[in-house]
Parts: sequence; C-alpha cells; structure tokens
Amino acid sequence: MHELGPGQRVRADERPAAGQCSRPGVPQLATLTPDSPLLVAMLGLLLAGSGSGFAGPSTNSTVLGAVSGERAGMGAALNDTHQQLGIALSVAGLGSLFAAGYRARLPEPLPGRLGDSVAASFGYTVHRPEFAAAVRFAFTGAQGIALCVAAGAAALGALVAVLALRGHQGA
Repeated sequence: MHELGPGQRVRADERPAAGQCSRPGVPQLATLTPDSPLLVAMLGLLLAGSGSGFAGPSTNSTVLGAVSGERAGMGAALNDTHQQLGIALSVAGLGSLFAAGYRARLPEPLPGRLGDSVAASFGYTVHRPEFAAAVRFAFTGAQGIALCVAAGAAALGALVAVLALRGHQGA
C-alpha cells in the first residue's frame, strides 16, 4: 500500500471491498421472523456490522487523501459532520418508519398507549400471553420494512457514489 499525496485519490481498483460484506447482512436481517433461529440473526448482524466497520477507515482515508495536509483537519471535521448528520437522519427516519409499521401491525384491543412503546407491548404480553405472537409479528414486520428501506437507501447511495466518482479516478 502506498501513501497518497495532496490531491491524489485512491483508484477504484485499489479501494478495499471489505465494506461490501455488509450488503447481504441488512437484507438478511429484514427477513427475520419471530421463529427465525438466533444464528440467522447473529450472522446478519455480523455481516452488517463488519461491513460498516471495514468501510469506515477506507472512507476516512479516501476523504483525507483528497485534501492537502494543511486542510486535513477541515477534511476530517467535514467527514465526521456528514457521518453524524447521516446517522441522525437515518435514526429519525427509520425509527419513525419502524414505529408506524409497528403500531399498524399490533392487534386492536391493546389498551391505552401500549402501541407507543415496544417495551410496554412486550411487558403487556406477560399478563396477556395471547397477544405475544401478535406483538412479536408486529416487531419483526416493522423491522423488516425499516431494514428494506435502509438497504435500498444504501444501494442508492452506492449507485450515486459510483456514478459521481466514475470520471474522477486519480493516479
């Protein structure tokens, strides 16, 4: 591996592909049901988490390789700001989508505001076990929708990056 100088970019054929292992992880998590084995969930989490973990350092080095040494602090700060903004918007958007999907799948006779809290809904099933399967179904169904949207957004982001960087490959 060689060091990048100011203005040099990593060529597309030199970019690490390790981050790509997260691609099958998120869709796999989206297919979980209340009856899915724990090993299937663990594999999906391992793939998604390791892909994200491997992608971070390569993203940082790409960003910092694109700016001069005098502007490295600004480049790092801009990269961190974009990551934090993306995380905050993703949590808000996907969390809202999950909550709406969860409430829509819950059975009607749940009293009060139990549909507003996953923990409260699961806690209610201790006293009313006949609702346990419906609450688990609502959870995994809403999780599946949110993760499918997340996978679609990631695929769209990858497509935009490929199209945007196609003509900008440096030495």
